[in-house]
Amino acid sequence: MKLINRSMNNYKLLTPTLTHVYNIMDKNGIELIKPSEPIDHTEPSDQIELIKPIDHVAFRSIDINGGIDRIKKELVKDGFYKERDFYNFKEKHLTAKWFSPKESSFPRVFVSQINTNFLSNENQNIINKYISNKNNIFDGVSMGITDHITDHITDYITDCITDHITDYTTEYITDYNKLREESEYAAWALMFGDTLNHVTIPINSYGYDYTGNNYNNKIPPDNQINNKSMTMDNFISMLKTGGIRMLGDGQVQISDDNKLIQSSTLADSYNIGTDIETGTKLTVPGTFVEFIDRRKEGFDTNNANNIFESTTRFDNSK
Repeated sequence: MKLINRSMNNYKLLTPTLTHVYNIMDKNGIELIKPSEPIDHTEPSDQIELIKPIDHVAFRSIDINGGIDRIKKELVKDGFYKERDFYNFKEKHLTAKWFSPKESSFPRVFVSQINTNFLSNENQNIINKYISNKNNIFDGVSMGITDHITDHITDYITDCITDHITDYTTEYITDYNKLREESEYAAWALMFGDTLNHVTIPINSYGYDYTGNNYNNKIPPDNQINNKSMTMDNFISMLKTGGIRMLGDGQVQISDDNKLIQSSTLADSYNIGTDIETGTKLTVPGTFVEFIDRRKEGFDTNNANNIFESTTRFDNSK
């Protein structure tokens, strides 16, 4: 599907932590226990090109810029996805829906939006000031990150951003920080537009795959058994040893029925520009990676509410 493919390609460029995670997995001999099913479509552009399986991808959005409904139209129009459950995060002024794929090789999609009518009038005015054409999906917003993030982000600009800002004014930085004080989510969505916020790796699809003879300088598990299942605690410990900074130092989110176990990295940070009047640099939280041990369909409100914090306490060490 074009939407997922395009979003994944942009996300990979924006998320160096994803490559770091995969490298750690490879170094430690983590292999797929069950290969993903092949995708068979007549149109090559409809194929989702994922190197490794993904449990779900997540979009953030703003209600007055189309929100969930705009993304929903793209997901369901060709029959690839079906609308499922609705979630409400009252304290954060967010609502969300998830969409199940027609084929198991497609990732689930979780779409949330900030409901701006709950924000202060001042911050509603800030959002309205920067929102661009509200009729075109993924038209982005003028607060866009553009090419400040990397030198090879040109494709992302054309897909998500309308106004290419080379430097930021004091007004812009003041607006962003003021909005972020009330709603980090709203500031993130205004900065990045309707783009992927994170992808989620299903750790219960993986395990150790050792023959017992050739480790290729990889760290063997305690029990050298082919396809030893991963646990979330083991997985997080492996990532932290490899230098990945985790939300809550690796805190695990567990649903009441113990069937959804989740954790996430801190968001990568980006120095996106400099205030042309004061010389102040603006560093913002970007995208991150989530991990899940899934034993049932759907999502858990409490787990998701905590995962949202990955961009609140972002990794500003980079």
